[in-house]
Parts: sequence; structure tokens; C-alpha cells
Amino acid sequence: DIVLINTSGDGLSAFPQSDPQEICVGGSATINSNAVGGGGNYTYNWTSSESGWSATGEMVSVSPLETTTYYLEVTDGFTTINAHIIVPVHPLPVIDLVPNGIPETGTDTISVCVRDTVVLDAGNADNPPEMQYAWSNGFAGQKLVAKTNGNWIDFQYYSVEVTNSLTSCASTADITIAFDLNLCQLGVDENLPQPGLVTVHPNPNSGVFTVSTDKAVTKLELKLTNLYGYTIIEKNYRQIPENGWDDKIDLSTQPKGVYLLYLNVDGYHSTQKVVIN
Repeated sequence: DIVLINTSGDGLSAFPQSDPQEICVGGSATINSNAVGGGGNYTYNWTSSESGWSATGEMVSVSPLETTTYYLEVTDGFTTINAHIIVPVHPLPVIDLVPNGIPETGTDTISVCVRDTVVLDAGNADNPPEMQYAWSNGFAGQKLVAKTNGNWIDFQYYSVEVTNSLTSCASTADITIAFDLNLCQLGVDENLPQPGLVTVHPNPNSGVFTVSTDKAVTKLELKLTNLYGYTIIEKNYRQIPENGWDDKIDLSTQPKGVYLLYLNVDGYHSTQKVVIN
């Protein structure tokens, strides 16, 4: 334990302390001036190594985002003294559960084929090695393997808390995995088989793409849904001429992710995956 002993006497002194002595990013501490001696009618002025910050009072609450030095000026009406204290701030563990190469289909949500195996890695190169992992299913390792035996669609939810065992700073993250049979049969394929050729470009895109043909089509039906089957847009076209045709689809208001585009071209059906980055 650390014990502060204030000696009595006529001299004005200050011994600033922080409670707690160190914090994590997002935390707060109370710094106490611990002024003694002198005339007893103290005035306190605080500043810090963080530009623009100041405060008054015997005790002040602080929430620095990085290690910060706090400077104290105490006066009793006759004498002015200065002291300082350093409040260390430790970073939080960094977590990104979305595997590389798998786009998010919603906030903290990914969609994969039901036959896929997904490795969720709660580690990060920016984290020190002294990490502890606590997953919602009781697993205590850095990497959790998720898979399903479902035949059509299966939603799985995982959360993890990562704690730095040296600083006790902790972060949490969660992810939802949609295992979908439709994604096992689809690729980012921009061509519809004959007899009607329909292209979707660009794909992937930023939310705006063009559907076009380069030959005559008597009837073209288009429906776009999200991975949960909700229809986003539906259009029907008739008597497309020989020299081709195109139509711009604007999904810029929709969240990033994977969408399914169903096409019926003169009785020939096709399904494509449209990716919005």
C-alpha cells in the first residue's frame, strides 16, 4: 500500500494524488491537492500538459485520453507553491471480429455459405501479448471457430471481452453470422446465360449500379432483396430494343452488404449476388 504522511508545520505544501492512480482510455480519476500548512485559506488553480484545460478546487475529476501531467498552483494569500502529478492512461485492447475477405452485410454482421467455417480472431497486432479472452459461449482462447449443421439458414451470435492482464483495461465486441445456403450457389457473376444477356456493373459497387442488355428482350423482370428476403426494389421492363438498353439502380441509402438480384429474362431465371462496399 502507498501511505501519504503530511508533516505539520508553518510551511505551505501540496502533495497531489490521483484516485485511481492510473486509468484506461475512457475512464476517469479524481486528483486531490492535499495542501497543508501555510495560512489555511487555500486557492487552487490546475492546468495540464493538455493544451486548453484548467480547473479550480481542492479536488477535480479528469478523463484524459492519454497520459497527462497535471500542474497545481496553491496560494494561501501570502505564499504560492507549485506541484504536479502524472496520470498514466492505458489503451484499450483493439478488437475486429470481421474476418478478412468477408464483407459486412450489416452492423457487426456477416453472411457466409452454410458449408463455410468462420474463424473469429479477437486478437490484434496492436495489442500486447498479455491478453485474456472471454467469449459468450465460455471459450477462453483468442480464435473461435464458428460453423453450422443447418441445411438452409442459421444465425449465430458471439460476443467477446478482451482484457489486458497487466493494466486490467478491457474492450468488448460482438458479431452475428448468417449462414445462408443461397450463398453457396452464388458468386459475383455479372453475366446472365443465354438467350438474354444482362450485365450488372460495377459489381461490387458503392450503392449505384447499372443493369443493361445489348440485345432485344421481350420481358425482363428484376427484383432485389437483402439476405433476409426483404424486397428492396422490384421493376418490370417490356420490349427492350435490339440496340440494347440500360437502367441505373440507386441503393445508396441502403446499408453496405450483400444483396440478391433475381432476374427473369423471357422466361429464363437467374440469381446474382450484388455487393455494396
